[in-house]
Amino acid sequence: MEVSQEDTAFLATLYAACDLFLMDDCYPLRKNSLSGNRDNNMATSLLATLARKGESAATSNKQSKAQARGSSERDVLFNFRDNQFRQHFRMDPETFEILCSNLSPHILRENQTRGRKPVPLDRKVLMCLRFLGAKGESVRNIAKQFQVCESSASVILDSIIKGLNKLKTVVIKWPNQTEVEDIVQGFYNISAFPNVLGIMATTHISILSPKDHPEVYINRKKTHTMVLQTICDHNMKFTDCYTGWPGSVHDSVVLCESDIFHEIENNPTNFFIKEDIHLLGAAAYPLKKWLLTPFLDETCLVPDQQEYNKRLTETRLVTQQAFNLLRGRWCRLQFVGMTRTALIPNVIMACCVLHNFCLNTEEEFNDFLEEDQLPFDDGFPTPANTYEDDEVGKIKRDNVPTKLIFKNFTTVL
Repeated sequence: MEVSQEDTAFLATLYAACDLFLMDDCYPLRKNSLSGNRDNNMATSLLATLARKGESAATSNKQSKAQARGSSERDVLFNFRDNQFRQHFRMDPETFEILCSNLSPHILRENQTRGRKPVPLDRKVLMCLRFLGAKGESVRNIAKQFQVCESSASVILDSIIKGLNKLKTVVIKWPNQTEVEDIVQGFYNISAFPNVLGIMATTHISILSPKDHPEVYINRKKTHTMVLQTICDHNMKFTDCYTGWPGSVHDSVVLCESDIFHEIENNPTNFFIKEDIHLLGAAAYPLKKWLLTPFLDETCLVPDQQEYNKRLTETRLVTQQAFNLLRGRWCRLQFVGMTRTALIPNVIMACCVLHNFCLNTEEEFNDFLEEDQLPFDDGFPTPANTYEDDEVGKIKRDNVPTKLIFKNFTTVL
């Protein structure tokens, strides 16, 4: 097969797309399963495909060449087997198509300028998924892989991340009555802890040392972090997310400053259809009627209280899995190396939206679940809550151990 010099130049500009097969410093599964020879064969096959496209494009005028180039680039990006697409973009192709459809109304469409066609939405979304799914992938590398200039890549990433944040209220939402029944029963099936609607927990997202007031971002492990507070259900889906506070801020302070705290305190019946329903949380949180925490001073606890603490801990393990899956799929959250600290909350929230979106549309997630990636509570032991516990919450907590000792106790809504 003969390829002209013009076609060869055209192929050279697209060769960077093959880096998607070769540049992968974050996916051990791929490194272990594909040898260098197989990568080279794959790249060669892709180039042959592009060459065939180039031969037909060479006979067209400049406008048709530009259109063929855009089509060829898209073919390269989608010329993955499903498992390869999933490894690189962290979701199935079908989920990707649904995501693009949901994002479309929230993304400002570009006008064609200086003869350049606007970047299609699907390519923009792919760029963002690659950025959020790869640990340490720079904007420069993303721009190179997708054949756009670095400044355009930055604008595109910012646009898609903002679009994902606009989906938050649709994707991360409080359960309705039917879902409440399923969630309560789901938690009961885990540890027989009654009437649990969710687990309140925080995790620390590692970040670069900020230029302004870096000391307030230093946590108890002496690293710079930003706090992410979540409520998750028995299936690891988030029903509320809140982020932006520096790593030095105590969990109880973050909670008491969050929107969800004030909304529940002011209108608890909007969130809990029965008074018996509640969330579970660590000892760092204030005890509330709607938020049950462990009994303190283990040495002085009676057996019923010890059993309560044991089952509460077992139930809260769902949160550890949720955080491991969040970081395992969206590797950017293992370390957010962004110099503009003000943009980090949007990145964190975008990953939380994608976390829920994928759980809503896909059944398989074990390939992203990093077992024991982080110890429970992220290895950030926090001092006990300094806020005053609620007296009604104390009475409710005292009654739970009594219920737990009955073997035939079942959840009733």
